[in-house]
Amino acid sequence: MTRSASFSGPPLPENSILVVLLSRGDGKFHWALGLSIPGHSSAFRKFHATQLNGPGWEFEDVQHDISQLQARKPVCVIVQIGEILTCSSLLFHTRVSGQV
Repeated sequence: MTRSASFSGPPLPENSILVVLLSRGDGKFHWALGLSIPGHSSAFRKFHATQLNGPGWEFEDVQHDISQLQARKPVCVIVQIGEILTCSSLLFHTRVSGQV
């Protein structure tokens, strides 16, 4: 597992479904869903809606390394809400935590 030298937080659990709270830097926040990336303890795929290209909303799927993201949109908290049990090109089998 690789880890960025500038990321000082705990490693992200592998094969996890995450909820991520990011600061916009103006006193507002943004929620996103994420998946941890196996082999990279500070990287995740972020799934969220954006309104950057006009009045309509668009789905975005981007990969981030937390240490690089911190300079632009600081991560406030990441919570593991489930885990990916198996993965194929057609189907994800998941287990979601029962706790809130």
